[in-house]
Amino acid sequence: MEIPGYGTVSVIIKRKKIASCRLKIFPSAQITFSVPHDALPEWITRYLHSKQDWIAKKLQHFAQTKNHDAAAVINNGMSVRMLGQDMVFSIYRSERTQVYTEDRSIRIGLPDIAAVQEIQRLFESWWRKQALSVYGEILDALYPIIEKHHVTKPRLLIRKMKTLWGSSSPHRGTITINEYLLKARKPCIEYVILHEIIHFLYPHHNQQFTDFLTLYMPDWKGRKKILDTEVVQGLVW
Repeated sequence: MEIPGYGTVSVIIKRKKIASCRLKIFPSAQITFSVPHDALPEWITRYLHSKQDWIAKKLQHFAQTKNHDAAAVINNGMSVRMLGQDMVFSIYRSERTQVYTEDRSIRIGLPDIAAVQEIQRLFESWWRKQALSVYGEILDALYPIIEKHHVTKPRLLIRKMKTLWGSSSPHRGTITINEYLLKARKPCIEYVILHEIIHFLYPHHNQQFTDFLTLYMPDWKGRKKILDTEVVQGLVW
């Protein structure tokens, strides 16, 4: 279908046993439209046409909120989302090299404010340390859920991941969490980490896994929805 400002875009039509339609746009710019089995093609076309402006606004929103490393250069006034909040970069000249948060800004101080690569290196190193700290605290808080089942506490690893928010390796005793997940609200991070450590009990996404997840996090679907719709990068999980 044609979307103003975006040209022709693809929409995945999913026919399901549902009573009403559901139009979803993901951060990856993937568009899915779930409809009842008996929905007529003509009706689907008319409905999507009526939602052109809404689709365009959603696509624009995701395009404007790219990851912190999507830009080749970090400049004053640029923003990055961290723990669900937009944080603005503030780069200043300082004899002491440092990165820290102050109110709603990320302050980066260094002797040469024109050293683009050094600014990027400082920020990425600081970001990883923040991610490791936040994820570690959450893992500590959630571990007792599986500890009672005689599971050794998993070792936490973080790295850049292009297709996943997290993964688990019970045989290695590790969970790996995407460093970009630090963009998400804390409840979303809790959801991902709980999901991964439950795999130490239930390797597959079967009913036992879902029941256990629901028992300890009844609102997990809501957290997942926020992660799917608000956090950028288009990762799936």
